[in-house]
Amino acid sequence: LAARRPMGAPHDQPDGPALHSNLARLRGAGSELAERIRAARGPDAEVVEGRGGTATLSWRGALVASAYDPEGEGARLAAQVPDEVDLVLALGFGTGHHLAPLCGPERRSLLILEPRLPLLHRAFGLGALPFLGHEAVELYDEVEPFLATLARVYSPGMRLHVLVHPSLARSHPDEVRDVIARVARTKEIGDTNAATVRAGAQAWSDATFRNAAHLLRAPSLDACLDVASGVPAVVCAAGPSLDAQLPRLRAERDRLFVVAIGQSLRSLVTAGIQPDLVYVVENQDVTHQLRDVPTLEEQTLVLAPHAHPDLHALPVRHRVVALDASNPVGRWIGELAGHRAVVNSGGSVALSAVWLAERLGASRIALLGQDLAFS
Repeated sequence: LAARRPMGAPHDQPDGPALHSNLARLRGAGSELAERIRAARGPDAEVVEGRGGTATLSWRGALVASAYDPEGEGARLAAQVPDEVDLVLALGFGTGHHLAPLCGPERRSLLILEPRLPLLHRAFGLGALPFLGHEAVELYDEVEPFLATLARVYSPGMRLHVLVHPSLARSHPDEVRDVIARVARTKEIGDTNAATVRAGAQAWSDATFRNAAHLLRAPSLDACLDVASGVPAVVCAAGPSLDAQLPRLRAERDRLFVVAIGQSLRSLVTAGIQPDLVYVVENQDVTHQLRDVPTLEEQTLVLAPHAHPDLHALPVRHRVVALDASNPVGRWIGELAGHRAVVNSGGSVALSAVWLAERLGASRIALLGQDLAFS
């Protein structure tokens, strides 16, 4: 019913005006993907002509969209998205016909993931794709930046819809299932973090204001941003598995940047390991975790703005304040003192310590004792 046309046939123009115009739209939107699409020629994707000369695509011999009415088929696929949806996650580009209707007057946002670059190259050559220049549309060929953007733009209460193109579901079923599971996990993390912030906002703000004098005079993280540059970091949480790892950590200590949290400091010191810093973010009184540690006076203590005020009275060698992205009150007070460096946070003190290690320039980060949070 449909015959493959050889590459270079009249309407199969991989380097024709449609391709260049669509790539220009993508470049104009600030995407770095345009050059990879331009160079992604390959035999896996072909243009196919059906009855009446309708052009569509095939991927490794299987039709990507209807050979008779790809535009109508795309409209029916797009109609599966409810009107009240705020953000559409489109897995699979297809011929692009199902994507244009999703950029209507509702002004919903659209994130597109298509890992088959040769297919994008062919689809871009079929005809105009004006939605590529839409400010609310972003196209990705890799899962990680796709999910990173989702994490950035998602906010609790936002209505999401995952729209899977049948062609991608057939060619990459395992990958599609994995992405859907990770989308759900990303949403769950966003909801949990927001709920945590809401639940703790009053207590965090109260503690931050009580710490205002300390925040205005304490050294900031600004001067420490390169302290772990190019060095592997180890973040030590307090899970049961930590003790089993301490002998190896002690043997490798000299070539690592070691970050402890309050709950793990005693175990490290007992094992003869001096961490480079101890990160404490809790706004409840956790001074008991640190007070009787034999080497407390040798420690560098990094505190979140909302950490319990009594932590500022502990006798440590160095005390540094690290502004927290989730604490706007602390950022405001810190900025009055000239502090600029901000650390991401979320999930737990141990996960916040991972963000701290990243902010300090660590080249790689290993997690120890995280088994209370992860299997």
